[in-house]
Amino acid sequence: MRKFILILGLIMLIVGAIILSYSFEQIRRLDALIKTDEWFVTHYSLKDEYGTFGEVTASSTFPAKFKHQLSPAVWGGFKASLTVELLQEATVIFRIDSNGGIIFSVDGSAIISMWYISRIYDHKEQVQLAPGVHKLELYWYGYGGEITFDMYVEGRDAAANLQWTGLGVFFIGVAITSVGFVLKRKTSVKIKTDSKLTGNSNFN
Repeated sequence: MRKFILILGLIMLIVGAIILSYSFEQIRRLDALIKTDEWFVTHYSLKDEYGTFGEVTASSTFPAKFKHQLSPAVWGGFKASLTVELLQEATVIFRIDSNGGIIFSVDGSAIISMWYISRIYDHKEQVQLAPGVHKLELYWYGYGGEITFDMYVEGRDAAANLQWTGLGVFFIGVAITSVGFVLKRKTSVKIKTDSKLTGNSNFN
C-alpha cells in the first residue's frame, strides 16, 4: 500500500511540474508578442463635473499596465497615449476597471466611450489587431476615483488558469508523497520492534 501511495505521489509531482513548466512557457511566449513603452500622460484640472478639461496641471508617465488613483474628494483627469508593437496577428484583450468617465481608443477607433461618472468592474474588450505598430489613447476623469488598465494576448487567461492547476496537482503530489514516506517510516519502525521482540522471545 505504501509503495502505491509513494508512486502515486511521485507521478502527481511529475505531472504538476510538467503542467507548470508548459504554462510558464505559454505565458512567456504570449507576453513576448506585445512590445510597449510607457504611457505619456497629461493631467488636467476639471471645469465641471461633466469632464470638461481645464488647465494642464502636470505631465507624467504610466507603465503599460497601471493603476492610477486620485486623492479623496478631488476632481481630476488625464489624457494618455501609448504606442504598442504586436509581433504577429492576434486578439488583444484590454482589461479596465474604473469608477470615472472614460474614452478608450485603438488606432483612432473608440472601443469604450462612457464620458460620465460610472463604475466599470473588470471590463474586457477584445480587439483583433494586425502585426505592427498601434496607438492607444485613453481619456479619463473622476472624483477621487481610480482606474486600472491591463492588456494581454488572448490565451493568457487560460495559461494562467493552467498554471494554478499545475500548482495544485504539484502540491497534492507533495502531500501524498509525504504520507507515503510517513507510512514507510512507521512500517520500518514496526518491523524493527517486532524483530527485537522476536529476538528476546527466542533468548528466553
